[in-house]
Amino acid sequence: MYTSEHIEERIWEYIDGICPPEEVSRIEHLIATDEVWKNIHKELLTMHYDMGAVLSPSEPAANLTAKVMSQVHTPTHTATQPLNPLVVRGIAAVFLLCIATAITAALTYSENSTVVYKYQIPSYSLPDINMHWLATPGITLGAVAIVALLAILFLDAAIRTKRALT
Repeated sequence: MYTSEHIEERIWEYIDGICPPEEVSRIEHLIATDEVWKNIHKELLTMHYDMGAVLSPSEPAANLTAKVMSQVHTPTHTATQPLNPLVVRGIAAVFLLCIATAITAALTYSENSTVVYKYQIPSYSLPDINMHWLATPGITLGAVAIVALLAILFLDAAIRTKRALT
């Protein structure tokens, strides 16, 4: 009539108190009259109480919040300082220039463009200049030294700024 899985599902619903009221009286009647239902109910009820004892939530310590908050490090420097308006305007100008350039290029170079004016790129060639003297080891080493010196100066300035903030 009922499989053991079906009986277990119904009894768990009964134990958890989530089965409909009309089902409660029927399950109580089956537990009282049917030996299979009674044994499964007894096993599941024992398991329910055992799990409740093991899994019962314990009360946290009364001063837990105070302990946690005392160990939380509050930052000394916040990111809420106002931005320099010139920096914001400069970044906005760069983005607007990029967008305007992309739109202009798309309209100018598209084949099915509705723009009447079509710009033709003039063809020209650069004069042949002998620049082999730039590839000498002395000049290359000098360029590397200048770049290294600039990197050291930049790092020094960054470290000094960081120390000043802390």
